[in-house]
Amino acid sequence: MLIDGVSYAPHQWPDLPALQPDAYCFSADKTYATHLGVMYKAPGFAETLEPQCHYF
Repeated sequence: MLIDGVSYAPHQWPDLPALQPDAYCFSADKTYATHLGVMYKAPGFAETLEPQCHYF
């Protein structure tokens, strides 16, 4: 499960253990920081994804 936390992140840090997401993302500029993306990923989640390689 991927959670887009852009609306919630400026108000409070989410309880990730309770939500148990595979990934949680938000834009740091919404929390009055620089224009960067923030992503939490659960241990082992990345290994379940197929690579998105581009071949020309």
